[in-house]
Amino acid sequence: MYNTTTADVNSSLLCHDDVIDGPTLDLVSVLLHVGVNGVIALWGVVANILNIIVFKKQGTRESITISLLVLAVTDLLNCLFLLWESVCLNPLFLSAGLPFVARDIDHFTSVMPRGVSVRISWWIITLTILERCLCIALPLKVKHIVTRRRTITALVTISLLTTAIMMPLWLSSRLTPQTQGNRTVLARVPAANSKLLNDVSYFMNLVWQLGAYLLTIVCTAVMIRQLRSLTSWRCHGSHVTQRHVLRKLTSRDMRAAKAVTFVSCVYITCAFPSCVIFLLELSLSCSQQNLYFLLWAVAFTLEAINSAVHIFIYYHFHIILQQVFGLIQAFVLVKKTIE
Repeated sequence: MYNTTTADVNSSLLCHDDVIDGPTLDLVSVLLHVGVNGVIALWGVVANILNIIVFKKQGTRESITISLLVLAVTDLLNCLFLLWESVCLNPLFLSAGLPFVARDIDHFTSVMPRGVSVRISWWIITLTILERCLCIALPLKVKHIVTRRRTITALVTISLLTTAIMMPLWLSSRLTPQTQGNRTVLARVPAANSKLLNDVSYFMNLVWQLGAYLLTIVCTAVMIRQLRSLTSWRCHGSHVTQRHVLRKLTSRDMRAAKAVTFVSCVYITCAFPSCVIFLLELSLSCSQQNLYFLLWAVAFTLEAINSAVHIFIYYHFHIILQQVFGLIQAFVLVKKTIE
C-alpha cells in the first residue's frame, strides 16, 4: 500500500529490473523526506499557527470561517507529522541504535495519522469550494442552505469517515518485539489478515480520494466560470436580476470565493501525482518498486507544499491577515530600533 512507502524504503528491497537503482533511491529519499520536506513542514507549522490565530480572531459565526479554521488545523497536523517523519528518516536517527525500528515507528506515528489528516484537508477544501459555489450561484438562499450547524456536522462526518476508511490499513500490521542480532527491538509485523485489510483499505481510499479530487475539479471549474461571469457583468452592465445578485454579494464574499478558488487550484495541482500513483499502485508497487517509492516521495513533497502555502493566498485576499503581518513587521522594527 501507498502508506508503507516511507516505512519500507530500503535499498535491500530491490527489483532487479527497476529503472531506479538502490543508491539513487536512498539519496533522493533522504533529500526529499529529510531535507526538503523538513524545511517545508517547519514553515508550514509556523504559517498554519498564524492562520489559526487569525481565523480564531474572526470568530466562528460564519461557515466559511469554520471550514478554513479546521483546514488550518488539519494542515498544521500534516506539517507536524511530516516534520516528525523528517526526524525518523534522518540517517543519523536510523543509525542511532534505538530500541525500535525507526521506519516502523514512522509508519505508525507519522505516515498513518498524516494519511488521515491529509484526506480530511482535501475533503474540507472540497466542502469549502462547494459552499462558495452555492454562495455565488444562490446568494439569496445560501444562508439557509449552508448553516453553521450543517457545516460543523459535515466537518465531523468527514473526519469520522476518513478515519474509518484508513482504519483497516492501520490494523494490517502491529508493533511487536523482534530479535535483531543480539538485541530486541520494536518492529512492525503484518497481521494474520493483512492482505485482506490492505485490499479493503486500498479500494475504499481510492474511491474516497478520487471522489474528493474529481468533485473539487468540477466545483473549481464552475467557480471560475461564475467569477468570470460576475466580472463581465460589472464591466458591460447587467440585467436587473444580475444586478440584484451583485448587490447581495459583498466584497468579503468575493474575496472569500477567489481565495478558496486559489486554494482549490493549488490542491488540484499538488494532489495530481498522488491520485495518479494511487491508480497505478498495483502495477508499480510490484514491477517497479523503487520507482514507486520515489514517486511517492515526490508526491509527499507536493502534499507538504499544499499544506504550507495557504498563508500566501490568505495574505493576498484577507485584510485581517495583512493587518497581522503589519503588526509583526512593526514589532520587528520597534525591536530593532530599541536594540
